[in-house]
Amino acid sequence: MDIATRFLVAYLLVFIGSMQAAFAHTPHDDIHDVEISPNYSQDQTLFIITRGVLLKSQDSGQQWHKIVNGLNNKHSLTSVDISGEDANILYVSSRGDGVYKSEDGGTAWSKVNKGLKTLEIDFVEISDNAPNVIFAAGIEGGLYKTENGGETWRQVLAAPDAKITAISSLPENSNHLMAGDQMGRVFISNNDGEDWEQRLDIPNAGGITAIEFSPYFESDNTVFLGTEKLGIFKGEFQKGPKKIDPLVGISDGLPEQAIQSLMLHPEDDGGYMIFSSTSNSGVFISEDLGGNWENYSQGLSKDDQATKFNRPQFSNLEMANSLDTERKIYLAGYDGLFRTELPEQKWRQLDTLSSNIITGIALSPNYENDSTIAVATYVSGVYISHDAGTTWKNVSNGLEDLHKYIAPGNSIARMFNIGFSPDYVNDRHLFTVTRHGFWHSNNDAEKWRKSSLDLENLDPLHMVISPSYGSDGVLFAGNYKTGEIFKSSNMGVSFQPIGSINSGIKSFQISPNFSSDKTLYAGGGQTVFKSIDEGRSWVSVGDFEGNITSLAISTTDKMLIAGTTSGAFIWKDQGNSWLELNIDGVDAHAQISAVSISPSDGENQLIILSIHGKGLYKSEDRGDSFFPIADELIDANYQLSDFSPNFFNTGQPIVFSPAFTQDKKIYGYAGENVLKSQDGGNTWEVISLPEDSKKSNFKRFRFRLRFLSAFLQAQLDKIF
Repeated sequence: MDIATRFLVAYLLVFIGSMQAAFAHTPHDDIHDVEISPNYSQDQTLFIITRGVLLKSQDSGQQWHKIVNGLNNKHSLTSVDISGEDANILYVSSRGDGVYKSEDGGTAWSKVNKGLKTLEIDFVEISDNAPNVIFAAGIEGGLYKTENGGETWRQVLAAPDAKITAISSLPENSNHLMAGDQMGRVFISNNDGEDWEQRLDIPNAGGITAIEFSPYFESDNTVFLGTEKLGIFKGEFQKGPKKIDPLVGISDGLPEQAIQSLMLHPEDDGGYMIFSSTSNSGVFISEDLGGNWENYSQGLSKDDQATKFNRPQFSNLEMANSLDTERKIYLAGYDGLFRTELPEQKWRQLDTLSSNIITGIALSPNYENDSTIAVATYVSGVYISHDAGTTWKNVSNGLEDLHKYIAPGNSIARMFNIGFSPDYVNDRHLFTVTRHGFWHSNNDAEKWRKSSLDLENLDPLHMVISPSYGSDGVLFAGNYKTGEIFKSSNMGVSFQPIGSINSGIKSFQISPNFSSDKTLYAGGGQTVFKSIDEGRSWVSVGDFEGNITSLAISTTDKMLIAGTTSGAFIWKDQGNSWLELNIDGVDAHAQISAVSISPSDGENQLIILSIHGKGLYKSEDRGDSFFPIADELIDANYQLSDFSPNFFNTGQPIVFSPAFTQDKKIYGYAGENVLKSQDGGNTWEVISLPEDSKKSNFKRFRFRLRFLSAFLQAQLDKIF
C-alpha cells in the first residue's frame, strides 16, 4: 500500500472519529449511577441516575420512567443502592437533601435524615449482609451509619478526617468492612463500621475508587483496589494484623490508570475474570489476575463534553444476576447507558432519555372549535394535533439548524417552548424558541422560519406574545441565562434588545391588558420584576427565600402567583405585599414545579399548583385554601413539571383550555407524555406522542459510522 493510501486511511479514521463524537447520543443522558435488582432474572428491573433524577426500567433497560413520588429534592440525586436481600428496599442520596428511602421497589420515597450532620451525600451503601445497616458518605467528608433502616443516623468517621470514596463488606465476616478515601488511604473496621483504623496508604494514587474481594476470598484472601491515578492493586488481606500485605500493581497493561470501577466474575474452571472501567478508555478484562488485559470496549461511544464538565466518559459497571448462560453487564457512561451480554464482546447503547421529552405545550385560542394542540420536544421538533390529542403530526420543516448542529438527516435544535398567535384562527401563526433563537410559522407550522434573533451563546429563551398580536404584531423573548429582553414589532421576523433584569429569567409573563398598561413580569433568581414600559426598565416587586420557578397571572384581574423553590406566594389586586399560600399537609418550604390560573373568574376561577414530589393541589377560592387532586398521577410517578433542572425548559407544564369555563379541560406534560383532564384536574388521561423517525435514522447512521471506523482501524493495523 503506497504512502498516499496510508495517509488517506489514517485521515478517514480521524475524521470519522470526530464525526462519532459530533453524533453523540441525543438527548445527552450522562449516567451517574446504575443499580440492578437482585431479582433481575425475574423482574428485569434496574435504576439509573441521569440529569440528577431517578429513572426505573422493568424490561432490562428498553423503556424508562422517571420516579418522582416522594422525591421532593431541590438538588441533584447522586447515587442509588438496592438491598441484596430485599429488592423492595432502596436508598438514594442527594447533593443537598440528604437520603431518601423506598420500601416498595422504588415506586414511592420518603426522607430519612434524622441524625445526619450534612445533607450533601455523595453515595449510600447498603450492607451486603444486613439490609437495615446503611452507610452514607458526605460529599465534603464524614461517614454516617444507620442500623435501623434510616430512622436515625450516627457519624462514625468525622469530616474532614476522611472523604470516603468507596466502602465494601468483607465477604466472610459481616462485621468487617473496608473503606477508601480521596487521599488513597484504606481503613478497616472490625465492629460493623463503628470504629475505623487506617491500615494502608497508597501515595500519589488519588482517591480509592473501587474495593472488590476475590470470589474465593475465604481461601485466597485476595482484595483488589482501584485508584484514581495509579491503576489497580492486588493484595492479600492478613486477618490477624488486619492489613493488606503484600500489595502489587497489576495494571501495567492498561492504556490509562484512572480506574472508575472493578467487577469480578467467577468462571467454571475455578478462576475469575476482572472487569475494569477507566475514565476515558473504556472497559478492559483480565483472565490472569491482572497479568494481561484485553480491550472490551467495542461499541462504546464518548462525548467531548465530558472533559468540559469534568466528568468521566465511563464509570460504574454492574452485572445482573441471571439464571441463563448469558450474563448482562451494564456500564454507566457520559454518552449514555451501555449493555453487553457475556460471552459477547460488544456493547450496545440503550436509550434512556426520550427525544420526545416535552418542553412546552400550547392550546389554540380557538381550541373550543378547532381542538388544536401543539407541543415542543427537546430534540424531536414540534408536534401538532387537530383532534384534541388523538392523533399527532410532526411539523418541524425548517427547524433544522445545520450551522450549529452537524448531524445526519437534519438536526432539530434543542427546543424550549411553543405558542399560538392570539389571532391564530385568522393568521395561522405559531412560534417556538430553541437553543439558537426564535422561530415563527405563518402557515400552521407547515414551514418554520428563523428570526434575526440568533444567539451565539446557545442560551434558552422564554417568549410571551402580546394579547393584541393581531393588530400590533408584538412578541418578547427573554434570555434564560443572562436576563436580556428582546422585542419584535413585526410578528417575530426580527428582534431588538430593549432591556434586562440582570438575572437569568426563569419565568416570563405578559399582562392580559398589555395594549393599555404595557406591563411585563419576569422571575429571576429570588426576585419578581415588573416593567410598565414594554420591558425597557424593571423594578423589583417581590423578593423571596427561594428561587423563582414559575409565574402565573390571571387573565381577568391582576392576581399574580409566584412559585419558588421554597413555597408559593400570591399578589392580589396589585397590592403592596405578597401572601404565602398555606397548603395543608405540605411543607411551607416545598418546591413548586408549576403554577397555573384558569381563564375563568369569580367562583369558577381555579389555581393549580404542581408541588415537587407531592403532586397536584387545587384552589377554588383564589388561593385561600388548597386540596390535593389526582392522587393517581403522583402514585403512578407522573408529575406535571419540567423533566429536570438540567433541562432548560421555558414552557408552562400546566395549560388551561381558553374555554375552560365551559369545557373544564386542562393539559400538561410529564416527561414525554401529554396529560389531559376533562373535569377540572380531578382525573387525567395519559397521551403518548408518536416515536420520532429521525431518531431511528440517527441511530442507523451512527451504527454505520462505527462499522466503517472498525473496518478502517483494521486496515490501519495491517499497514503498520
